Amino acid sequence: LYRVGKQAAGNPLVELREGLSYAFRTPSALLIIILVAIIGTFGYNFTVVLPLLARYVLHQGSAGLGFMTAAVGLGALISALALAGRKAATKEMLFAGGGGFALMLAAVALSQWFAVTLLFLLLLGIANTAFAATANTSLQLATPDHLRGRVMSLYMLLFAGSTPIGGFLTGFMAEHLGVSTAIGINASVCALGVAAGLLYYFSHRGKIAASAISAAPA
Repeated sequence: LYRVGKQAAGNPLVELREGLSYAFRTPSALLIIILVAIIGTFGYNFTVVLPLLARYVLHQGSAGLGFMTAAVGLGALISALALAGRKAATKEMLFAGGGGFALMLAAVALSQWFAVTLLFLLLLGIANTAFAATANTSLQLATPDHLRGRVMSLYMLLFAGSTPIGGFLTGFMAEHLGVSTAIGINASVCALGVAAGLLYYFSHRGKIAASAISAAPA
């Protein structure tokens, strides 16, 4: 269990180091960092290949691409409304969202039919928002007030800042291996990330629970 030392007096480098140290040495925070780093890098760039998927796999034009994007958005809206009524961000929802995202991404990679792909994209949007919202909330709850800004900046770096790296790799794979294969590889890596998170969770369950309780507000 990481114990917060004396707060740095205005030195941004020391404060940043303390935030990073907390995130990587506190099991309840590190679990989320593992999941977000992998899914953020290899999964959340799927939107960059939607135009390629529409044109070269599903043989659709701009209208078809619009429906595909709308399906993801509708799924995200449904998920957000459902999550708004929940009282807690649970580990079950975290893993269900991450696992569902990887599964639906793989289904999109395998689908050759436009209508079926729209359904998978709808479900992908649901899983996407369920994972992202639960991960964000869980990490904030697992972090003390004075470190929350620093730890959440790391979260945003992994969640959004890593997508250009994944986007480049996805584009490279799509060019040389094909669009569906590239999406399938990304889905496989995301599934491995969820598996790694589950392994870490079950091997550190007690420490994760203890560190989450210690960070909770009184």
